[in-house]
Amino acid sequence: MKTINNNIEEQRVGFDNAKLLKEKEFDVPCNKNFELALKSKKNKKDGYSGSFGWKEGEFNVQEGYNTNSSLNKYYDNINWYGCSAPTQQVVIDWIRINFDIFIRIDKSNYHSYDFKIYKGIESLVFEKIELHRSFNSPEEAKEAAINYVLTNLI
Repeated sequence: MKTINNNIEEQRVGFDNAKLLKEKEFDVPCNKNFELALKSKKNKKDGYSGSFGWKEGEFNVQEGYNTNSSLNKYYDNINWYGCSAPTQQVVIDWIRINFDIFIRIDKSNYHSYDFKIYKGIESLVFEKIELHRSFNSPEEAKEAAINYVLTNLI
């Protein structure tokens, strides 16, 4: 009998794609967000650690149900930058629903994956984009496809 693996977590987009999504007005609620310290702040008691001190470049993933627009209330873009950390699948769905762009991940051979992007499927006039690049996992291929769409098509 085959052993079933139920230890599966949804992959989140990386910070660079999360920043691009915020620029593209992605505002879907997410249960995690990224935060990046833009300046250092030294606290008298804690120094650069603890709740009230930090170093420039400190990067965290925070729990909490937020949208990019609600995070703008907490992150001033002077001391901290914040953006939502959605899963890759939520982003792929957001792209499909809002821009009529479909991302497909294919297994190109036993050890590698690639992506194809289809534009305009609803109108039956579509363009297929294939870059013929190879990735080690479906998640890497999704991240690259999302980045390609955000930087070149939206």
